[in-house]
Amino acid sequence: MSLENEIIGVDHLGILTGDLKRDVAWYEEKLGFEKIQQRIVVMNGRTEIALLKKENLVLELVEPAGRLKDEAAHLSNGKWDHFAMEAPELEREAALAKEKGLKVHLSTPEGLTFYEHLGEKGMRGINFYGPGGEVLEFCRDEALAYHGKSGLTGWSHLALKVENMESTENFYGKMGFRTISRGYLSTPEGDIQIHYLEKAGFVIEVLEMIGSGLEELRQRKEGRLDHIALRVRNAREAFDEARKSGFSMRNHTIQELPLLEKGIRFFFVSGPDGEKVEFVEKI
Repeated sequence: MSLENEIIGVDHLGILTGDLKRDVAWYEEKLGFEKIQQRIVVMNGRTEIALLKKENLVLELVEPAGRLKDEAAHLSNGKWDHFAMEAPELEREAALAKEKGLKVHLSTPEGLTFYEHLGEKGMRGINFYGPGGEVLEFCRDEALAYHGKSGLTGWSHLALKVENMESTENFYGKMGFRTISRGYLSTPEGDIQIHYLEKAGFVIEVLEMIGSGLEELRQRKEGRLDHIALRVRNAREAFDEARKSGFSMRNHTIQELPLLEKGIRFFFVSGPDGEKVEFVEKI
């Protein structure tokens, strides 16, 4: 079976933290996530993991030990730039977030922002700081009919900043992602091209950086948003197909962890810009 057919959809977004207790409480109290599981596993030493869920969005918060914990506490933005949650009643959700103490991120200094060149009728959004400095967006697509939906309704998209759009589309195309929309963001240095790639309802927002933004991107290392995990039918089959596709493998063998009911099998690859992608099978 091809890698495209092995992938069922998105599984979770992995976030590194130096203070798991703080972050779990923040996502529960500020955004209404529910904890699925929390446990200690052996992975690069003692590692504590918490799985949180809101609608179709699952966060895997990972607190390593020792030196790695200290490093996690000081991480900033990586190639995975921010994650966006759908907010049909955007103004209301933004106001509630501010009441709960969320701080508006410097990337949207005026608060609610209209992106006229994204989507069919434009998109509106506002970015906030997460508990460890990660960036999260509340987003509304003006072309969508939300049919009375309210609150934060799960995934909108995951944003990835890249150097070359063609390389990124080719890489994710091997997994079955297809470009469903194109737009741009105007800046004093020119237009940042933005493509939306979709697979099984999950969307990656790819931004091809230019000018000073490109130079800043080249300085970024692995960030607090550590990886995106895609669910597969069979990890061993997916592993073989990823190797055949010429992917840069971060694991030489299939890994296992005692998470969820019966455990998981997984492995990681690197994307064109070094971003981490996990393939995971629930046992």
